[in-house]
Amino acid sequence: MITRAKDALVFRAAVGHQAGPDLGAVPAPVWMLPCSAGPAGLITGTADALLRFGAMHLRDGVGLNGERVLSAQSARAMRTPEVDLAAVSTVDQNWVWAGSCLANADRGSGLAEELETLIGAELGLTYPVPQGDEPGDLEYLLGTYESVMVRLKLLRDDGRYFLCTEAKTAEAPPIPRQEIRPAGKGRFLMEGNGATVEFTHAVNGDDEYLFMSRLFKRVDR
Repeated sequence: MITRAKDALVFRAAVGHQAGPDLGAVPAPVWMLPCSAGPAGLITGTADALLRFGAMHLRDGVGLNGERVLSAQSARAMRTPEVDLAAVSTVDQNWVWAGSCLANADRGSGLAEELETLIGAELGLTYPVPQGDEPGDLEYLLGTYESVMVRLKLLRDDGRYFLCTEAKTAEAPPIPRQEIRPAGKGRFLMEGNGATVEFTHAVNGDDEYLFMSRLFKRVDR
């Protein structure tokens, strides 16, 4: 298992593709796993490795081979909620087994969601889907938001709302703007790679943010 893109070089890692000239496909210049993903808790590995990792936590730090990897205290601490995100997300904030599909298509997230829904059904689990599709005024949210690696611009054009995503790394390819739809006060939904993504407006003191798994701080005020 790895948490950094540069570590993928020592394994048989798949390479995604993107649209190239004349509708052809070219290898993507940037692999996944930005530097912030590891500290945030994301890991990447084979299906077998991920299942063994999950089993180790279910056994309070003891691997399937009987060897202790983590102390029971550490394993339980990693499963203990620290922050209640109910106010900024309709999706339960728990441990997530997120499958990514390198499908060389524009709906890899949607394919992963379908697979996880089928597997979850066998385990008696429900795949978390953002809730709500209500009218809402997004005018006060229009502006620019940033994280360390990504810049988001929320704008309105001809009565419709769009989100422009720009990677702040020189190697990243341009990303077409995507239409969004209001989902209640301070919330909107966007279809991305075949899956629905939820954004929520959050305020901390004088600072404003958009929340979508991570925080994007407003920078145009």
